[in-house]
Parts: sequence; structure tokens; C-alpha cells
Amino acid sequence: MNESFAYGALCILAVLALGTGLARWSVAPVRESGRHRAPRVQVVLPDASLDELLGDWPEPVPGALVAQGWRWCPNCVRTEPAVLHSDDCWRCGHCLEVTVGGVR
Repeated sequence: MNESFAYGALCILAVLALGTGLARWSVAPVRESGRHRAPRVQVVLPDASLDELLGDWPEPVPGALVAQGWRWCPNCVRTEPAVLHSDDCWRCGHCLEVTVGGVR
């Protein structure tokens, strides 16, 4: 029983090794061309400034975000992250309270 078991295990191992070798051989790249790899494409963008790329970008609308910072919020009674809008109003990032010029 042990001899037949060992022989069967040896046959299975040989078949698996042969299958692995064939699979690796079938997908091996050609050394000169590297056929299994995609061709490398190099994209060169022309030198341009941001103003040229944006063109006629619209001006900020009222209420648009201008800056971010930490401001005292009278509603939260502590310093909270806030955003400054173009109409000089700060909006608290925690309670969304709006203050004009930092004072309620």
C-alpha cells in the first residue's frame, strides 16, 4: 500500500511540475520585442501658463468660498474651522453659523 501511494504521489507531482513548466513557457516574452508588455507612450504637453489654460474663467459668484481658517464662533463658544465667503461672511464649520467680519 505504501509503495503504490508513493508512486501515485510521484506521478501527481510530475504532472503538476510539467504543467507549470508548460504554462510558464507559453507566456514567456520574446527577449527582443517584449511582446507581452504594452508599448510605452510618452505624452509631452506644451508649456502654458494657468491663465492660458483657463481662458475666460468666470469671476467668483457671491457666496463662493474665498479662504479657510480658524475663527472664534460665538455660537459654539470656541475656535472652530471656518470658511470666508466673497461677501465677507465667515461660516463656522461645526454649527454653520454665519458671522460678518468675524463678529456676530
